[in-house]
Amino acid sequence: RISTKEAAFLTTQVLLRTGSIAPTNERWLYEGLRRRDGGLFYDAGVAAYHFDAREWVGRLQQPAVVVIPTRDVLVPVRAQHELARLLPEARVVELDGAGHESILTRVDDYVDVIERFTGRSRETG
Repeated sequence: RISTKEAAFLTTQVLLRTGSIAPTNERWLYEGLRRRDGGLFYDAGVAAYHFDAREWVGRLQQPAVVVIPTRDVLVPVRAQHELARLLPEARVVELDGAGHESILTRVDDYVDVIERFTGRSRETG
């Protein structure tokens, strides 16, 4: 097992060096990661890396939207497009210039996508 401190440091450094986070977010990310269980975070990352839904995802029968950050260096953009193609009638929304961390740094974009997809807004609930 690795410690929380080690996991936070390594994850932060990898994301910085790949350009996945801006240097201005380094301390924020590191502190957030320090509050997590390092071993659990590592185990979850390994499980997510090995997860492969390609065999069955096309059988899903509900509407789907796939948000693709166009500068994601951790999950290849081509793999995200492949997933979208496997989903029947999936809507694809690309976030130009966004990286892997865009769910944290471009929150309003995700909220807008979800609101358009569901037909609901923050104002109307």
